[in-house]
Amino acid sequence: MKPSALKILKRLAVAVFGIVILIFVLGLMGFELSKYPPERPTNIPDDTVWAGGVDGGAWIKCVEIPSSDPQTFTCDVFGENGSTWLSKGNFQAFKVSRDRNSNSALFEEARLTELHYNGYDGRTIHLRNGYALKLSKSK
Repeated sequence: MKPSALKILKRLAVAVFGIVILIFVLGLMGFELSKYPPERPTNIPDDTVWAGGVDGGAWIKCVEIPSSDPQTFTCDVFGENGSTWLSKGNFQAFKVSRDRNSNSALFEEARLTELHYNGYDGRTIHLRNGYALKLSKSK
């Protein structure tokens, strides 16, 4: 073998050995990859849906209020571990776009046929395809 090929093989062997040691050490430390989506806690209703990612999220259930204008849903939002009820109330449907000048969010009333949850930020349930459900203001 050429000296340069031998150097490459040595470096590769050291890298593989280092990765094996790292995996072993992380295993000893109890490192565990997060399960995604997480298992539904037993106290969360069966008809809630997970909205989030590996870094966290919420369990959400929304039901349309018939004949509401603007279109409104009553929603329950639970924390990922089930111990916290994050929100309960009426949420209005909106199409979300961006103002070209200020880059701020613009909300236009919308009518939805399906809800595909993306996440929850404390006031707004974000849906796929640029839609959102915003917590209605109390009157």
